[in-house]
Amino acid sequence: MKYKNIAQLIWGFLLIMAGASVIIKVHMVFPISEGLTFRQIALYILAVMLIGAGIKKVFLLFHDKEKR
Repeated sequence: MKYKNIAQLIWGFLLIMAGASVIIKVHMVFPISEGLTFRQIALYILAVMLIGAGIKKVFLLFHDKEKR
């Protein structure tokens, strides 16, 4: 049971880091001077969803421990 919680915690942090890396990569690939394109908007939405899912997973993991 303990290994499952550690794996879920690592997975949550990996989701957060993946979302952050998408944001960093968008800034490197698409220059800001071109303006906001559909690709950039789609990648930002993807990054926000990844970060949100990671935060939710980590938060619920610690929130469930407090109830027990």
